[in-house]
Amino acid sequence: MSKASPQESSAAVPQGQNSPPDKLAHKSILAARARHFDMIVLVLILVITSVTTALIVISITGSASGNLARLYSLEVVGKFSSYLNRELFFVEKVSRSRAVTNWYASEDDPVKKEMAYNEMMDYAEMLEKSNLYIVIDKSLNEYSLIGKVPLEDLSHFERIDPSDPYNQWYYECTSSKNSYTLNIDIDKVTKLRYLWINHKVMDGSTLVGAFCSGLVFDEVINNLFIHYSAGNVIGYVIDRHGIIQMQSTPADFDPEENIHIRDKSADPAFYSVIESYLSGISDFFGNDAHPEVVKLSKGSYRYASIAPISGTDWSVVTFFNNQSLLSIVDFLPLFAVLLAAFIFYTLANNVLMHRLVITPLSQLTKNLSGSKPNTGDIYGYNQDDEIGDLARTIQDMRDRLSVYNVDILNATRERERQDQLLYAVNRTAAVLLSSEDEEKFETSLQEGMKLMALCMDVDRIYIWKNEMKDGVLHYVQLFDWMNDLGRNSNPVPSKISYPYSSNPEWEASFLRDECVNGPLSSMPLHTQELLEPCQVKSILLIPVHLHDYFWGFVNLDDCHQERTFTGEEINILRSGSLMMVNAVNRNAQAVKLHEAHERTQQLVDATPLAGNLIDSNFRNTLCNDEALKLFDMTSKEEYLDRFWDLNPKYQPDGQLSSEEGKSYLKKAFEEGRCEFEWMHQKPDGSLIPRGYPCPH
Repeated sequence: MSKASPQESSAAVPQGQNSPPDKLAHKSILAARARHFDMIVLVLILVITSVTTALIVISITGSASGNLARLYSLEVVGKFSSYLNRELFFVEKVSRSRAVTNWYASEDDPVKKEMAYNEMMDYAEMLEKSNLYIVIDKSLNEYSLIGKVPLEDLSHFERIDPSDPYNQWYYECTSSKNSYTLNIDIDKVTKLRYLWINHKVMDGSTLVGAFCSGLVFDEVINNLFIHYSAGNVIGYVIDRHGIIQMQSTPADFDPEENIHIRDKSADPAFYSVIESYLSGISDFFGNDAHPEVVKLSKGSYRYASIAPISGTDWSVVTFFNNQSLLSIVDFLPLFAVLLAAFIFYTLANNVLMHRLVITPLSQLTKNLSGSKPNTGDIYGYNQDDEIGDLARTIQDMRDRLSVYNVDILNATRERERQDQLLYAVNRTAAVLLSSEDEEKFETSLQEGMKLMALCMDVDRIYIWKNEMKDGVLHYVQLFDWMNDLGRNSNPVPSKISYPYSSNPEWEASFLRDECVNGPLSSMPLHTQELLEPCQVKSILLIPVHLHDYFWGFVNLDDCHQERTFTGEEINILRSGSLMMVNAVNRNAQAVKLHEAHERTQQLVDATPLAGNLIDSNFRNTLCNDEALKLFDMTSKEEYLDRFWDLNPKYQPDGQLSSEEGKSYLKKAFEEGRCEFEWMHQKPDGSLIPRGYPCPH
C-alpha cells in the first residue's frame, strides 16, 4: 500500500467547510455571545430591580422625612409654648396687680413699695426658679429680684441708658403693640444668659415701666433640642426678623453675632419661602398658625420645616437630613447578594441561567412592582437559594419599612393628640385668666374643665379638696363637669366627702405625687366596690400639691371605655390640674378677703366716729364717711393713699409724726390697745388736735 502525498492529504478536506478547530472556535464565539447577552440581560434585570426598590424607598423616606421635620419643629414649639405659658401666667398677674402699678407710679413711696414687694414675692414663690427684673419708666431705675430678696435690699442698682444698645429691649417692649416681648441677653447682675419675658406695666392707659421674668438660657435650650442629633437634625429659634436666637448645637453658636437664618442654607427654595414667611409676620402668631415644610435641593439637608410659636412672633426652623432614615450603606447587603448571584449565574450555561436566574428574577421584579406591602410573602421567599436570600432581604426591608411607617404614623397621631391637649390646656389658662370677677369664675372654670374633657374624651371631671373632719382627713368634691353620659351614669353627689381611710393606698400614692391610672377592672376590689356604682370604666386621679402642701386631687372619669392614660398626657394634665387648682385657691382667698372686707366696712361705717382699719404693715386699708368729714375730703381712695400725709411733720412733743405714729400702732398691736394725744392736719394745712385711741 502506497503512502499518500502531502498534496493528496490536503485535497482530502472538502472545499467550503470549516475544520474541527474552526467549528470549536465558532461555537466558543457563539457561547461567548450568548453569555454576554445573558450577562447584559441579567445586568439589566438587576438594575431594574435595584432602581425599582430604590425609588420605592426614596419615595417612602422622602414623605417620612418631611413629616419628621415637621414633628421635630412642633415638638420644640410645644416645649417653648409650655415654658412661655407657665411663666407668662404669673408675669401677667404681677404686671396687672394694683399694688405693683401703684409703686411703679410712686416709686419713692415706701408703703407702696412694700405692698408691691409682697405681691411680687407671692408670685415668685410659685415659680421654680425666679429671676425677676424691674424697670420704672419715670426714673429709668433698674431693680433685680433673684430668689428671696429682703425688702430692705430691694433698691435700684442702675439706670437705663437710652443710648446703650444693650437697653434697646426696653424701648422695643414699651413701643410694642403687644403687652409683652421676648429677648435673650446676659443679666447685668448674675452675668448669666437668660430668655426674658418683658411685660409692660400700665397704670390705666399710662406706661409706668416693665416687669420681666428670666428663664435660664442653657436649661431652656438643652430641653428644647434634647432629641436633635448633630449631623442629621439641626434646629434654630428665630425672631420676626429672621435673626437666630437659639440653636440646637449651642457650642457652635454665638448669639452676639446676629446671624440670619437664610445664611444657614444656600437653597433658593428655602430662601424664597423664608423671605415670604418673614415678610408676612405683622403680629404675634395665633393658635391656628401651621408649620411650612420645604424640600431642599442643595446642601446636606433635604427638608426644612418652619413652625410659628403661638403667642409670639418667633419661629422654629428645623433642617432634616433624610439620609438619617435610609442611606446607600443600607443597600450594601442587598447589592452584595445581587453581585454574588451575578457572578454565579454568569458561569452557568444558558439553560441554568434562564431556569434559575432570568425567569426567577423576572417573576420577582413583577411581584415587587405589582404587590403592595403587607400582602403576603414575595416571590421566592421560601426558596433555599440566592433568589430566596434576595426575596427574604427585600421582604425584611419592606416589613421594617412598613413597621417604621406605622410607628411614624402613630407618633404623628400621638403628637397631634398632645398638641390638641396642649391647646386645650392653653385655652383653659386663657379662659381662667379672662374671669374678671368672682361671679364669672365658676363659669370660666366649667368652660376650662369642658375643654380638657373634650380633648381627653372623658365623661366627667371632678376637683376634690382635702379637709380634716373630726380628726380624719377627707377629700371633698368642690367642682365638677360632666357630659350627658357622665350625668346619666350615676355621678357622685355634689359637695360629698369621703375619708381617705376607705382607700388608704390613694393617700399614700398622692403623698408620693403618684397618679392612680387605668381601667377600674385592674384595681383593688375595695376600689372597684367604691366606684362601680358610678358606672365608671377607667379613672385618672392626679394629686395636686401647692407649695409642697397636699391640697387634693383632680379626677377624670371615662364611662365608655377601658383605657390607661399615657405619660405624656398625664404630664400635660398635671399642668392643667395645677392651673385649675391655683385658680380655685386664689378665688377662695379672694372670696374670703372680700367677705372680710365687707363685714369690716359695715362695722366701721356703723361707728359714729372717724374710723380707720390699719394693718400690721401700717397701711390704712379701710375708713368710714366720718373720717372723710373730719378731714373735709370726699374720696376714700385719696384719703387712704394720703393717710400718713394728713399729719404735721412733727407732733407737739417734737417727735416725727411718721415715727411716733408707727410706734404707737406697734404698741397697740402688741398690747391690744393704745390711747394717746395726736395732732392731725387737714389737706389745707389746718391742724386737728384730737385723742387717738388704738383698739385691737
